[in-house]
Amino acid sequence: MKRILPILILASITGFFGSAQTISLTGYGGYTFQERLNYGNAYGYLNESGHWGVSLEGINGRGDGIELLYQQQPTHVPVYYLALPNTQANAGKDKTVMSYLMLNAMHHFMMGPVEPYGGIGIGAGFINNKSYSNETRFAWDAKLGLNFKVSPAVGIKVQAQLFSIIQAAGGSFYVGQDGSVTSVTSYSSIYQFGFSAGLCFNFENAD
Repeated sequence: MKRILPILILASITGFFGSAQTISLTGYGGYTFQERLNYGNAYGYLNESGHWGVSLEGINGRGDGIELLYQQQPTHVPVYYLALPNTQANAGKDKTVMSYLMLNAMHHFMMGPVEPYGGIGIGAGFINNKSYSNETRFAWDAKLGLNFKVSPAVGIKVQAQLFSIIQAAGGSFYVGQDGSVTSVTSYSSIYQFGFSAGLCFNFENAD
C-alpha cells in the first residue's frame, strides 16, 4: 500500500497536467521574516533573509490548478540557552538552509488582466544545518497573490506566503562548543511568513 499510494498520486498529478488548459512556469524571489524558536531549555531565531523558488502549475478552464513548488532560503539560526541568554551556544555554526518541496491546490479568479489567486498545500520541509545535521519533516503552506498579466504568455506574480514545518526544530538545530555537540530539548514548530514576486510564463496546452 505504501508503494501504491505514491504511484496513484503521481498518476493523478500527471493526468491533471496532461488535461490542463494552461501550463504555468514561474521563477521568483522574495523575503522571509524572522521566526523565534522556543525549546524547553533554550530559544533561538530563524533569521530573516532572502529566498528563491520555482514552480510548475497546471490550470484548467475553471481556474483550478495543481502546483509543484520548490523554495530555498539560506539563513542563520543562532541558539541561546535560557540559563545563558547572552551567550550564543552555536556561534560560527548556525548556517542553515531551509528548503521546501510542496504540492499545492490552487484557484485563480479569472477577472481579466489582474488575476487574484490563492492556494494551500502539503509537502516536505528540509532543514540543512551546515555544521551538524540534515532533517526532513512534514510541511504545509498557504498563499494569496495577484498575477498581473502583461500579455497572454507573460505575467508578474506578487504574493504573501506562509510555510510551516511541524515539530521540526529540535533534533536538527544542534549546538555545541569546542567540538562538543548538544541537542536542545523538546521541539518547536516553524512558521515562516514572507513575500515573493516573480515572472510567470504561460503555455497553452494543445490537446
